[in-house]
Amino acid sequence: MLDRTIFKKLPCVLAVALVIGTSIFAQTSVFTYQGKMIDGGALAAGSYQMTFKLFDAVSGGTQIGSTISDVPVTANAGMFSADIDFGVNVFTGANRYIEIAVRHNSGETYTILSPRQPITSAPYSIRALISGEADIAADSQKLGGIAAANFLVTNGDGSNLTNVAKLNGNNVFTSDGNSFPKITLAGDGQIIAPRLENAAVDPAPSSAANAGRAYFNTSSKAMRISNGTQWQELGPRMIYSTSGTGWTPISCNNVLSTAPLYTLGFTKNSGSSRLRIEYADLADIRVPASESGFPWVEVLIDDAPISPTTIRMQFTDFDRLASGTNPEYGKNFTIFGFANGIAAGAHTLTVRFFFPSLGSGSGRTCSRGYFGSGRVDPYEIEVEEVP
Repeated sequence: MLDRTIFKKLPCVLAVALVIGTSIFAQTSVFTYQGKMIDGGALAAGSYQMTFKLFDAVSGGTQIGSTISDVPVTANAGMFSADIDFGVNVFTGANRYIEIAVRHNSGETYTILSPRQPITSAPYSIRALISGEADIAADSQKLGGIAAANFLVTNGDGSNLTNVAKLNGNNVFTSDGNSFPKITLAGDGQIIAPRLENAAVDPAPSSAANAGRAYFNTSSKAMRISNGTQWQELGPRMIYSTSGTGWTPISCNNVLSTAPLYTLGFTKNSGSSRLRIEYADLADIRVPASESGFPWVEVLIDDAPISPTTIRMQFTDFDRLASGTNPEYGKNFTIFGFANGIAAGAHTLTVRFFFPSLGSGSGRTCSRGYFGSGRVDPYEIEVEEVP
């Protein structure tokens, strides 16, 4: 028979160990309880039955979980082990004590061993203490409230992000050209085919906050940039010119020539730009002896004087011609000026001569270029659109 007196002393030699589940990848709540049992003064051998209970105190207290009954145990040289599973919910972090009862077979009553044995940290590690916080976390499978399925999305809109990481890569940064301005970064760092903002008018005040902002003006067909005070066009600088040689007779009457001497058609891209005008030529007068005279040359746009300053030149050194038969005087000249306030669109520049203070009669000739056929005196007119 089992020596109950001796058996009651067994708890002092019982040992507890932990086995981590049946799979290294899937921990369970099962742990192995091991001990040494003496039966009748000798090391126990053979088959036994055991019952296990869990309490919250070494004596008295409250039972935790259910009773594990009639567990078959085989002792060998006094050593025995039993797999026990109280479930994971019984280990909440508080102290736990196991109460063991033993018998040879179902025909005997159980003998309760005393005192109860504490469950030490090895089996208790079935449940990490901090894991209790996860029980009350409704979003324990989320990150900042975002479900795991949405940690990485391919259809998100990052246009409202205020702290976007800087990207570094070769041929990797290309956006949808239909939804956003397209930017393609080449392997050598070049930005391929960038497209600026397009607008028919300045998109914002030219304030200090907008200094450096650039856009393409669809009305003036030019790029404009804010310098913090005003919007300025960067170009292109359109240049129109005409030139030639020879001589052209002009009426010496005391009136502005009716027919323009030259015309030059041009198209101005922007209404806010101005025109730089340059005209180089040669004027010639041949008059009777001892007669004075001087020419005027004026440049007009669409037959109107140019603002802010009329581009006109008076040749005062023609004022007194030398006496003699048919004295002649020729003068090379260049006049230069700017025209403001010319609207965008097609225009015509004209050059007219005016010879006041000349008499009438035979022997008087006026011309651009020296008088006479076969002359090769050059002239040139240039109009340039500038900011």
